[in-house]
This record gives sequence, C-alpha cells and structure tokens, in this order.
Amino acid sequence: MRAGETERPERSRTSWLILTAGLSLLLLGGQAHAQERIDLRALVRETQITSNAANDLTMVWWLPEQFWQASLRQGKQTGDQIDEFLKVVRRYTLIAVVDGRVGPFGGMSFSPEDAVRANVTLKDATGVNYAPLGESSIDPDMKNLIQAMKPIVANMLGPIGQNMHFVLFPAKSDDGRLVADAASNGTLWVNVGGKEFRYRLPLGSLLAPKYDPGTGETFPGNYKFNPFTGTKLSTESPTKPLQSSR
Repeated sequence: MRAGETERPERSRTSWLILTAGLSLLLLGGQAHAQERIDLRALVRETQITSNAANDLTMVWWLPEQFWQASLRQGKQTGDQIDEFLKVVRRYTLIAVVDGRVGPFGGMSFSPEDAVRANVTLKDATGVNYAPLGESSIDPDMKNLIQAMKPIVANMLGPIGQNMHFVLFPAKSDDGRLVADAASNGTLWVNVGGKEFRYRLPLGSLLAPKYDPGTGETFPGNYKFNPFTGTKLSTESPTKPLQSSR
C-alpha cells in the first residue's frame, strides 16, 4: 500500500460532503432549473416557517431527508454517492433556527447560538419532547456538513444567514419511531423560546397535486377539500381549463 493511501477515502468523503452542502444550498438561490419528482422550491417554502408576531424575526427551517434527495438529484452525483450522503443526514432531525427582533428604529438583534440551543425543543406527534443533541452525539461527517453550510447561508442571506443556527435532534425516538416523517401523517412542533411552530404532515410538496374537478384549480397534495368552496379534491387532473376567479 502506497504512503497516504489509507487517508484518501476519508478525505474524499469529507470533501464530497462539503461540496454537496454547497451545491444543495446554492440551489435555493435559483441556480438550478431542472425539476424531478420533488419541487425543491416548493419544499423549501413549506419547510420554512416564520413568526407572525410584530417586530419578531424568528424563523425555523426543517431540512428533511427529501430536501437532500431533491437537491442531489439535480446535481451530478451517482446513486452510491447520494446513498452515502443520506446515510449521514438521516441519523438526525435537522432544524435551522433564526431568533431575532427588530427594534423601534429598524435595528436587528439576534440570539446567539448558545441561547438558541438552550431554548429550542422538538415535539413529535405523540407528544414526546426532544432536546438538541450534544456535541459528543454528533457524527464527525455531520459536523463537517454543518460547518460547510454556515458560510454559504451567511453569504446568501446576510445578517439573517449569519445568525442562522443549525440544531440537531435525534431522528428516532427511544422505541424506534421516526421523530418526524415528512411523507407520512403526523405533526411536528418546534418550540423556540415559547414560540411554537407546527408542521402538518405529510408535506404537500412531496405529494402529487390535488385538483378541484369543477373549477380545475390546483392545490397542494395534502389538501382534501377546496378551502374556498368545500369541494372534495381529486388526484386526477381535470380536462376543463381553469375557471377565471374574476
């Protein structure tokens, strides 16, 4: 075996993880146009929730496994590379948190990372609460991924990105259940300093769209009825054109 040969696989994997993180997050800036089974932009919109409170800048962003799947399929990674990456991220429930406020004259202030970590918890559909994982419980590859993501979001989003903190929770409960399955029925709550953010599952962006058979209107896949008329929706696209709302 040649000198240094044993170091190449680990070094290569770490470099690939960092490259993949950059690729995935750059897609959010509109760099990619190819669409496959998952609409990445729709998924990002659905997984980012902001507080409606006045002068509040609090936002949570859940990055489920499907986010990475959609991102990587738009790149040039092989199936084996994608599988290797997903083996790392699916061990965790990854939540990005920004906790800030706007002052009376428009100045922005943000909670530091240690304060965010001390004040954020998850609650699954059964009511079980989860605290963030400690450093010793996080895989080195996942730590490298988080470190790679930080400067990317900081460059893309300015002060908000600079104050976005990535918090890791377990992917499974003590009895082996998924804490949050984006494609199955359930609910995920994220609590940030007493402010609760709810994800109703499954995420509509992961499902085929629904249609109003009468008007032809299109709705997210997790809708059962037209919220305006109460008409039951169908998965079959109607042949008649969309009626004007005027």
